[in-house]
Amino acid sequence: MDVTIDSSTVISLAWAGLLRLLADAPFTVTVPQVVQHETVTDALAAGHADAAAIQAALAPFRTVTAPEGATADEAVLATAHLTGILLSNDAALGRRAANSGITWLRTADMVVLYARLGLLARRDAAGALDALHAAGRITADLLSASLEELS
Repeated sequence: MDVTIDSSTVISLAWAGLLRLLADAPFTVTVPQVVQHETVTDALAAGHADAAAIQAALAPFRTVTAPEGATADEAVLATAHLTGILLSNDAALGRRAANSGITWLRTADMVVLYARLGLLARRDAAGALDALHAAGRITADLLSASLEELS
């Protein structure tokens, strides 16, 4: 299974201290070049504290270039069309992906998937979801629904 990751998920994982989850991914992660540029190149240039950690977390994964002249969203969607799955917290982008037949997973869905596959203990998954919520990366409703899925 191959998954396209969007900047919103990379940033969510970084802010919640969960970048380590990418190392244990039960899927192949594909990174659109625009995501690499935004979360690493631009972030390093701006002095963001988590940029180096993001760079290390994304380093093992394949980076894909976008069609010439594509916007950031178009580049991410083009890559997601190749993989069939988009991992993104951007609701508008996720709906666009789903409307074109791409499976859309949010970061919270990823955490629940890890728990279901036994890659995260349910208690650790609940802690990861709490961290995403505390970082302002998922809503209280999504937190509640995701915790319920862990039960």
